[in-house]
Amino acid sequence: MMFILGAYALFIVFWAHDEKTIEQELLAVPAIVFLALGFLLILTVIIGCCGICREAPCCTETYSVFLIILGLAQLALGAYLLVEQNNQQRLVNRVDTDLQSLLNRYRDDPRPLDQIQEFMECCGKDSPADFSLMVHGQEWPTSCCPQGTKFCTDYRAFRTGCLDEIVNLSRFNNIILGWVSIIVGLSEIFGAVLGFWVSCGVWRKQTITWA
Repeated sequence: MMFILGAYALFIVFWAHDEKTIEQELLAVPAIVFLALGFLLILTVIIGCCGICREAPCCTETYSVFLIILGLAQLALGAYLLVEQNNQQRLVNRVDTDLQSLLNRYRDDPRPLDQIQEFMECCGKDSPADFSLMVHGQEWPTSCCPQGTKFCTDYRAFRTGCLDEIVNLSRFNNIILGWVSIIVGLSEIFGAVLGFWVSCGVWRKQTITWA
């Protein structure tokens, strides 16, 4: 689950555009954290399975301790993402600055902004009017219109600015990743409790055998 969510978030990042400033604010950091937690979870589960199969209480207890640590980390990450999605002003300011920078150098390097507009189906920073001073005649950048449009005009251009689209995408993904992280974290803590319970049963069995 953690790998799937992390891969999904990174997919959004790399297809949105390749500007690191916006990527880091959007999803890159949560995605990398999810992938790292998923990898650690797999290692922890392997330790737990070995401990249960071999009836080794030390392995089972180690599994439970690591599971608690991972669970608490995911609860903290989930809480952070849910709180952060309600406090978007910092992200809005950062994305606004980055998009304005892309607009200013659009004539020299249109690719980054075109990638954003094609993927997000948006036009300009706030609206298509952002291109009004740089378009030739009545033709807007082709990335401002649906794919296959031969001549992109103001009438055919996407009406939503990319600033709103990026912020909404960030808020949506923070909500999903946040709640899933909390649910998975709680389930991991529950699994750790079961691990300690199994370990106690193994210790009790071994004590009776030794007696």
